[in-house]
Amino acid sequence: MFVSERSGQLTARGIQVMLDKYAALANMENITPHRFRHSFCKNLANSGAPIEIVRRLARHENIQTTAIYIDPSHQEQINALRKM
Repeated sequence: MFVSERSGQLTARGIQVMLDKYAALANMENITPHRFRHSFCKNLANSGAPIEIVRRLARHENIQTTAIYIDPSHQEQINALRKM
C-alpha cells in the first residue's frame, strides 16, 4: 500500500511520520495506521461486505479479531433500534 522512493517499502515508523505530517496539515490528532485499519474494516462492514470477506481483506487469522474491528457503536445500535 505504501511505497518508498528509496527502498521500495516504507517502515512502520516511516508511515507514522507521513501520517503525522498530513494529520498536522489537516488539523487532525491521534491519527495512526491502526485507526486506518479499523476504518477500513468498519467501512467494508457498513457497505454490506460479509464478515468473512472483511476478515480476509484485513488478513486476520481469527474472525473474532474482525468482529472486534466491526463492533457497532452505541449510536449505531440506537439507530438500528429506531429503524424497527
